[in-house]
Amino acid sequence: MFLLDALSIARFSNSIGHVLVTGGLLSLTNDNIWIGREGSGDLTISNGTVRALSTFVALSTVVTDSITLLPVTNVPSGTLTMAGGSLILTSNLLVGTDSISTGHVSVAGGNLIVTGNGNSGYLAWVTALSPSARELC
Repeated sequence: MFLLDALSIARFSNSIGHVLVTGGLLSLTNDNIWIGREGSGDLTISNGTVRALSTFVALSTVVTDSITLLPVTNVPSGTLTMAGGSLILTSNLLVGTDSISTGHVSVAGGNLIVTGNGNSGYLAWVTALSPSARELC
């Protein structure tokens, strides 16, 4: 299946979304996969191939109040589970937003490939104590 726009799993506040890829091809080579954009979402790949520009797991686009620093809308949570198959990204894999989201990535099998599309790929995750980013070669 080829998608012409981003795939947003749990796009809106209080939404819940699940996507299970058990075979074949899911292709968004020029766009992103959002897992838990404002709601609670998960993507499980157990077989087949998923291709995308980037994948964002519980990466918040939520605006925070400038005075209280609290989120104005719901906070996202997302889970990416690799149990087989392949996830091929040509740009970035970003997980979590400091203090306002919960993102999980589990690779129990299969292939997670971040190619960087001619440049270095970028893998980043945030913890409550310190943000971390790693450039992939």
